[in-house]
This record gives sequence, structure tokens and C-alpha cells, in this order.
Amino acid sequence: MGLGSLSRVFARGKQRKSLDPGLFDDSDSLSSPARLSVSLSDCEEQLDRLQQVELARTVPMSRWRAGTVQAWLEVVMAMPMYIRACADNVKSGKVMLALTDADLEAGLGISNSMHRRKLRLAIEDYRQAESGHGLSKAADLDHHWVAQAWLSDVGLPQYSQFFHTHLVDGRLLSTLTRSDLEKHLHVSKKAHQSSLLLGMQLLHMLNFNKEVLQARRAECESQNTDPLVWTCQRIIKWLRDIDLKEFADNLQNSGVHGAVMVLDPSFITDSMATALGIPGNKHMVRQHLTEEMKALLSPARLGIEQEVEPLGTPPTLSRQSSLRRSTLGRHDDQLSFRKLTAKPPVSFSLKNYSGRDIRSLSSASLQRDGCEEAPAQPENSPTRQLSASNADTV
Repeated sequence: MGLGSLSRVFARGKQRKSLDPGLFDDSDSLSSPARLSVSLSDCEEQLDRLQQVELARTVPMSRWRAGTVQAWLEVVMAMPMYIRACADNVKSGKVMLALTDADLEAGLGISNSMHRRKLRLAIEDYRQAESGHGLSKAADLDHHWVAQAWLSDVGLPQYSQFFHTHLVDGRLLSTLTRSDLEKHLHVSKKAHQSSLLLGMQLLHMLNFNKEVLQARRAECESQNTDPLVWTCQRIIKWLRDIDLKEFADNLQNSGVHGAVMVLDPSFITDSMATALGIPGNKHMVRQHLTEEMKALLSPARLGIEQEVEPLGTPPTLSRQSSLRRSTLGRHDDQLSFRKLTAKPPVSFSLKNYSGRDIRSLSSASLQRDGCEEAPAQPENSPTRQLSASNADTV
């Protein structure tokens, strides 16, 4: 290497050193006092946030301090976009418990009606939890599970982004109506709306207990039993097992799942054949499908009436509260399978099997456009000045 080349190398080295002395400093720049201080500060802040979240899980909301409220809103409710307004306006859990729908919009800047409803349902759940019953099972279903796992299970993953945008968790999912699905979540197809409503119905039957649902699905994964809890993928597997492999993949993104097959009496061979794209002139194939569906669904439909009774206890979230008193004649009678299937899913009513529906938390407490005002609530209740829901209009 010539002297000219060496001089250019040293010249580049000097230039780099002048631009970034840390690259040529013998000391470890990561351990410099300034950077170490910032790093420790970030760690302490993260640790404090996790501690506040743990407090939110174990301490009643009425005893929360401002930091716990903010950590809960950011981490548990996945609403960090409202943290600044919350820090300015909500200084304790007691204040959070007293917020009205108007407060959430004006004070916290929550213009998204789905986000407001989600927060109101969570607040009411925590209010009821202070009576000693704990949070509902629906509280365990976060919006990631709903948007990814649940929508995939019911065969409609194409709506995942809309559900994720509106942060639809278990509590909010339980209140959705056909109108909500079309207006907010862009589910315009009636068949897809019915599929989602029937998927919600199954969750109601299981009291929103994800562990029970997963356990039942695991038990029937390798045997053709309990089709009520089958996912869309499990049905595809069944179709392949009964020698309909060439049509099975057509069921992707169709919204056909176990609850649709079992709970909807109008779902017959023609319905499945249409979803699978089986031509009308393939009479032998359709006859084969008819026999297989009869063998699978007849025992399930006969057994559902006996299954309803043990599963009929109200969801944990469905406890008596001031909201119940403002809901006139809501789902007071235990339903039989015949009542459940008296109408096709186009007008299927998402009702709980005994007593109050999980959605009654919103039926008289969540504001809906164009609805009449709900009866007056106590002064300290967060449900005052809110209008009645049209949740039964599905």
C-alpha cells in the first residue's frame, strides 16, 4: 500500500472520530453516566407500570390511585391514546367509577363510540366485582384474542382489522348487534352477521369461559363428536375425512362453524352444499353429504336441550345491578332449544339461557343514537343520563 493510500485511510479515520467520538473512545459509551441514567429511568418506569397493573388486578377500582388508573387504561384496556387526558382529568378509581358517557367523550376525548362502550362495560364489571364476585370471564377475552383467534375460529378472519381497530374484547363482543356489525365493523353480508351472532351465542352458553371452550374442542379434535364447538377448520377436517376433500377448502372465510350447523335449524344440506360449491347436478355427492350431516348433527341437536340446563347459569358478568332494574322484561325466562331455534338466524336473538343477559350491562347504560332516554339512575351511578340500548333488535 502506497503512502497516498495510507494517508487517505488515516484521513477517513480522523473524520469519523470527529463525527462520532464514541466510536473511537476506549470507554464503553453504553455505560456513560447520562445514558445509564436514562436506561435506569426507563426500567424504573416500566417496573412501576407493571406494579400498577398488578394492583389493578388485585385491588378494587374504588381504591385505585391515578397511576393505577393510567396503567390499567394503557395496558389492560389497550387504550394508550387516552392516557394524557386521563392523567389530566381522572385522579382516582372513584372518579373513574362515576364517569358518564358524556364524561368519557368530553373529558377523555373518546369520540369512538365502540371505545366508549368498551370502557363503560369494563367500569361496570369492576363495579360489580367489588361486591365480592370477581370479574367476569368475559374480562379474560382481550381484543387480540377476539380479532385473531375467535374470528379465525368462526371462519371470518377477513374482518380482523375492523375488530382490532375498535378494540373489541369479550365484554364488548357480548353486546354487539346486527346493526353494530354492519355500521362499525363493516360486516355487510347477512350470512356473516348471523355467523358472528351464533358464535357469540356459543360464548354465552359457555359463560364466556375460554378454558371450557378450548377443553371441549380438544376432546373432539380426533373424533366426530360435539360439533357445537367445532371451528371452521375442524369442519374442513371433517369434510376431508368423509371424502369431500375437493370441496373442503371452499369453506375458508365462509363463516360456517359448529354453532351455525347445530343452532340454526335452517342450515341444511343445501346450505352446506352451496357453501362448498357443490354443483346441483352432483346428486350422489349431495346425498352423501346429507347422510353424513344427519349422522353428525342429529345427536347434537337432540342433546342441546339437555346441555342448555347445566350451561344455563348466567355469565359471571351478568349479576344484578342498578342497570337490571332499568331494563324492562329482559330475558327473564329460561330458554329451551326450541325457543332458541324458533327463528332463523336472520332474526336470531342473542339471549342468555337463564336470567339476565351479559349484554344488559349495556342495554340501559350505553348510549345509542336515536334511542329514548333510560330511566333516571342514582346520582352516584355512572349510568345516569344514558339512553337505552337496542341490543335486542338483532
